[in-house]
Amino acid sequence: MAVEFLALGPLEVRHAGQAIAINGMRQQKLLALLLLNVNSTVSVDWLVDELWEAPPKSVRQQIHNAVAGVRRTLSGYPGLQISTSPAGYLLEAERSAIDLHVFSDRIKNVERIDPMGCLDNSVAELREALALWRGRVLLGITSPAIDAIATNMEERRLVARERLAALRLASGEFATVVGELREMVSQYPLRESLRYNLMLALYKAGWQADALEVFDHARRELAEELGADPGPQLRALHADILQGARDIGVLVNGEIRTLEAPGTHSSALAAERPAQCYLPNDTRDFFGRSDELTDLLADIEVSSPTALSISAIGGMGGVGKTALAVHLAHRVLADYPDGQFFIDLHGFTLGVEPLTPAEALDSLLRDSGVAGELVPPALEGRVARWRAHMAGKRAIVVLDNAVNVEQVRPLLPGTAGILVVITSRRKLAALEGMTSIDLDVLPHSDAIEVFRLVAGKRRTEAEAEAISNVVRLCGRLPLALRIAGSRFRERPAWTVADLVIRLEGQARRGKFLEVEGCSVADVLRVSYRYLRPLGKRVFRMLGLHPGADFDKYAAAALAGISAEEAEETLEALLDDNLVRQDVPGRYYFHDLVRDCAHELCVDVDSREDRDLAQRALLDYYVHAAFAHCEPLSRIELGMPQAERPAFWTDAEVQASTSAGGFEYEFGNIVSSAQFAAERNWHRTAWQLACMVQPYLRSRNYDGNSRKLCELGVASARSDGSELAESICLQGLAAVHRERGSTAEAHQHLNRALRLSRASGDEAVHMEQLTNLGALFSNEDRLQASLDAYLAAEEKAAQLKNIDMLRTIRNNLGVACRDLGRFDEALDYLHAALELERSRTNSIRGTAVPLWNIASIAHFRREHHKADELFSRVYEDSVRGGFSHGEALGLVGMSATRRSLGKVEDSIDFGRQALALARRFAFRRVECEALSTIGEAWFSSGATASSSEVFDQAMSYSREYSFSRFIARAFEGFAHIAYARGDMATAERHWRDALDTYPANMHERAYARFHLDSLGRAEAGDCFRCGFHYDAA
Repeated sequence: MAVEFLALGPLEVRHAGQAIAINGMRQQKLLALLLLNVNSTVSVDWLVDELWEAPPKSVRQQIHNAVAGVRRTLSGYPGLQISTSPAGYLLEAERSAIDLHVFSDRIKNVERIDPMGCLDNSVAELREALALWRGRVLLGITSPAIDAIATNMEERRLVARERLAALRLASGEFATVVGELREMVSQYPLRESLRYNLMLALYKAGWQADALEVFDHARRELAEELGADPGPQLRALHADILQGARDIGVLVNGEIRTLEAPGTHSSALAAERPAQCYLPNDTRDFFGRSDELTDLLADIEVSSPTALSISAIGGMGGVGKTALAVHLAHRVLADYPDGQFFIDLHGFTLGVEPLTPAEALDSLLRDSGVAGELVPPALEGRVARWRAHMAGKRAIVVLDNAVNVEQVRPLLPGTAGILVVITSRRKLAALEGMTSIDLDVLPHSDAIEVFRLVAGKRRTEAEAEAISNVVRLCGRLPLALRIAGSRFRERPAWTVADLVIRLEGQARRGKFLEVEGCSVADVLRVSYRYLRPLGKRVFRMLGLHPGADFDKYAAAALAGISAEEAEETLEALLDDNLVRQDVPGRYYFHDLVRDCAHELCVDVDSREDRDLAQRALLDYYVHAAFAHCEPLSRIELGMPQAERPAFWTDAEVQASTSAGGFEYEFGNIVSSAQFAAERNWHRTAWQLACMVQPYLRSRNYDGNSRKLCELGVASARSDGSELAESICLQGLAAVHRERGSTAEAHQHLNRALRLSRASGDEAVHMEQLTNLGALFSNEDRLQASLDAYLAAEEKAAQLKNIDMLRTIRNNLGVACRDLGRFDEALDYLHAALELERSRTNSIRGTAVPLWNIASIAHFRREHHKADELFSRVYEDSVRGGFSHGEALGLVGMSATRRSLGKVEDSIDFGRQALALARRFAFRRVECEALSTIGEAWFSSGATASSSEVFDQAMSYSREYSFSRFIARAFEGFAHIAYARGDMATAERHWRDALDTYPANMHERAYARFHLDSLGRAEAGDCFRCGFHYDAA
């Protein structure tokens, strides 16, 4: 995965979703200047002028040091190189890795064609381009060149926003584009093109008086500012509106264009650049399968014009199903201009659960352009939305690696015009209307050509007989041919005859993947045969690993060697194509190679040796889990009851934990716990589950948390450890709490409390009381939550556990805030902050109480102060890699920006918060984000968009059983009804909100204010919507 450089906002460098820190402002500014001139040499003199106003004497050395620092930080990442020459410095990278250049390229794609000829594609292109922006270009970094480019890019952004609004208007979006145009007019009041399209949008939406009022405002402002009248286009539009004209054109790029009827747009852009193309690259060395490809193309050609076209490609693993599916899709790409979608369903991906239909539809809907906040929560809603969204389109959908018909059926669009290509190791005969083919091994002539393409044609021109022998020995299976060809290509001293010598003479054939007497095992076991003795042992033992991937420590544990020896051996296996690598330091098997390694281990190593190796691996994982999770724990973790591996020295522990990356290991922990439980090694299983509880808490108990906690509970009971069972039950309760299953959460937590009380572990009992308070808080049982936290605080004070005191006092502050006891809440929150600052002063420890303090300032209408605090939470959390704090900061800024009238910022921050919340399963932040987005759309005047988002907020809030957010959605519906003049509906929704809000919660006052004000009993403004009432 390539490194991403984000310049459309504060400078960020990311790899695989993780931030890469660039140290110091000088290195950041240097990198920014190189990025702006990517693939072009910049002179040292120019860098001096940009980096210093008054250069020091040592300027060249300082530039050299800065370049070295950046180069050192980015070393090891693929696709990057900073080179030095007499002329200066050159950063070589793909333009597609830099968001600023991606934005520019997308804008050029729209500019080079007539956007009115392909509205849908142009709108999608502009949306995707504008979605890249996170703020001003390289915010916080200044230099003459950077400032000039930032100014230029802001203008280009404005032009793109204006063009997008115009094209949306041209495609029939009238009411939904009003808010965006109003925002731009308020920012750029002298730009008449914006006024023109705002007037047109209002008029087409049926708000003629509002449209005429915009003209009046324009006339007054132009007269006051410039002493001029509106231009001829604006005056002509004004006259047309007064006359009730129907055929009025939209202003696009300074030219008035006729509004086209929906469905009349050509596919010019799609023909030049496929819209929404998510297909993987077609492989350069694809060859053969001509008969199968001909059959598939013929079936597509003769498919019924009224039916969905479904092609299924079956066959064994490694036979080339995905390659053929992707090649087929690229062959017919021009015939399906409305999108080309690809999704790996992980039906047979080792260590990864198959995607559920709901998960797959979430990805497909987002890829097809549906905003995240509009994706329905339930499967049925997603199916309906997907089918409605794809209706009438010509698109390709590749469903790769399917597990069964039940997984695939909900993903099928409902109308003709869509080509669906499915790959699976299983036959999907129950799928109606499907054309299927099963791939066999390659014909002999095709297999020869595939080998030559991989191995290199020049080196294989003169050895026809030897190549034929290689093909025969590889069994004509594509995977085997590619492994052999790659080994040959990477060994320039070999001839093909040398390769044949290494492939001949195999006495034993593998039992897996047999095809007419030949198998991939033949090739893999030959590779194994020529390994050194240590390489052979490591390869075999890795076949015992229960997880998806491994690092040098896991290999060392299994083979009983040092970490250094393990790393050297793994790198040798990587050179031999026996293991793969996507992330530095981590390795994995292709599933067929894993099978081979396991079979070899069973054949060569005794049961006793295999058990010892697996025990050693599990002991390592217990110690690794302790090392990574103990610093996250709020109470003392018990020391591991497992033998410490010899290689797991203090230095290795420090190196491993400093490097981070425990998220990669977590899946292996789950797999190892399951393996240990299946072998009745119960103490190991529950230790793994207990050790990772602090990590699960940091992830909001997402993913496989439930599975691991349930394993831990069962194993602890089997082993007779009440305390371990209590800890795992506590985790299981938290899993159910986060997923809205409060009854199950109470059941597990109550038993956990009884067990911890019986075991006499006061620290565990204290933490469980804190969790009980959180559970009550999730149920909006505010007083019960407060009481639980007070009981926990008393125990924390007795135990002198400062970490827990900090957490509990923050939670007490939240409970008091929700009850409207703001002063008391601030006392608790400031006390929590002081405790944190007196100890570690970590970002994780300060961000949450600071956010809660900001929320009180917001409730008190101190919006500027609240916004500054929310911004600090966000910036600190980004810098510290604290995703939950990042999401909280974003949703807080979304709320304050709406209160400050910055609606576009509010929606943007809300969407960013929503994306993070859904990525990490932050359920409360998700509902908060949907609420703020709905309120922001309402503030912009886009009541239809607001209503649609509040529908989503209501659905998700009910799914998670969050009564406060259900009530807040009712408030949103009430505001919309009131704005539309429907007082009866507004009153009903406000009463629903009042009935739904938790008892004694201070936010009930907002609904009560509206109900009281309907009769003009009192004067005031609404905190949520800004409505003003005058006293009767």
